[in-house]
Amino acid sequence: MKAVTTIGKQGLPERNTLGATSATIPEDSIERDADLGIMHHPKLSHVLTGELFRLHNAGFSLLPLGLKREPLVKFSTAVGKPTKRLPLSLVIEKMAGAGSANYAIRLDGLLVVDVDTDTPEARSYVERRFGNSAVQVKSPRGIHHYYQHDGKAPKAIRLPGISIDFKAGCQSLIAGPYAERADGQQYLPLKGKLLSVSALPLFTDNDLAEEEDFEEPMPRSATGKVARGDRHQSLKKRGMQLVHTAEDEADLFDNLRLFRDWECDFPEEVPDSEIVSLARWFWFKRCNNEIWGGRNSPMGMTRASFDQLINVRYGDQAWLLYSFVHSNHEHVGREFSIVPEAILAAGKLQALSKKDIYRAAKILVDQKLLSRRTVRDGKTCKYLYRIAGGRERGRSVDYIHAHNGNPKLSVIEGGQQ
Repeated sequence: MKAVTTIGKQGLPERNTLGATSATIPEDSIERDADLGIMHHPKLSHVLTGELFRLHNAGFSLLPLGLKREPLVKFSTAVGKPTKRLPLSLVIEKMAGAGSANYAIRLDGLLVVDVDTDTPEARSYVERRFGNSAVQVKSPRGIHHYYQHDGKAPKAIRLPGISIDFKAGCQSLIAGPYAERADGQQYLPLKGKLLSVSALPLFTDNDLAEEEDFEEPMPRSATGKVARGDRHQSLKKRGMQLVHTAEDEADLFDNLRLFRDWECDFPEEVPDSEIVSLARWFWFKRCNNEIWGGRNSPMGMTRASFDQLINVRYGDQAWLLYSFVHSNHEHVGREFSIVPEAILAAGKLQALSKKDIYRAAKILVDQKLLSRRTVRDGKTCKYLYRIAGGRERGRSVDYIHAHNGNPKLSVIEGGQQ
């Protein structure tokens, strides 16, 4: 039997088929703030069906999930294309029929930063690199940050105390607000509401990907233009090409907008606000000397640091080591070890001896150009360094040494503080 709800003067249901009345809802109940619609089911809570109704009306595509979090319907065709948006009645009936209170949102035009570790380190990392979203959902393990995004998702992040995954695209799913797993754990609104895709902040990554090849040709569709899903990344590639010669931020914006209008499929789907955000981001990077160009990238060593070392005994050796660690670590912003044997084995700093490198490192610490702290590694202690005044990023450690006897220098990430 289908449930029937009548609407009272306050817009809340007066009575449903289960006999619950709005008068029995406590004043501090989460039901008080739920957007209850007409699609109720006796096997599902009003809060859940109300949220499903609200999200569906807002244009989001919903998918019912079973007790094992498996999709209860197909969401791709035999040729791999995404299926059409499901009717809300089908979503609710499938969930109720499986005895499940779990569902997912298809991320068409969306990206979710899925923070699995709700730690101070992870929260700080997200705020610095992506900016906190105006819409956040508390998951059983962490937090989901919602953004609008047209493109591929970044690679997962694994650092000490930080575990972040990214989900994006219509074939990707994320559990929605008020979804409940079979073990009773819920996904609850933490900040804001999902009102529409366009109401979400644009996803911006404040770290330029060093491994990305900005010279690689941009992918094109059958029309010869940049296809949906590749537009944002192609705009980033174009921005990287233009930022070196642009007269100012406005000039960069004008050229990116022309690229969108002439080179992208469906340019009307890419708002000017996205172009403004990219132009501002690239111009900020240029003004702060942070445009990554591989070994052609400039290094931000100050003249004052040179002045500090020029009149110090063995200052020339210290300056050589300082240049070396600056080149390999300043743009990364992590702590690192200085291992003279490994540096020399990799064919680096051949003008110095092992003793020279140790002495140069001490001079840099004494001159406060490097900070140093001692950590215990089993029964031994070692030094970890950071460039003084440099940027701080993840808390993992880079070790400089030759990998398996390979004479080429390798930087191996990992380890604990």
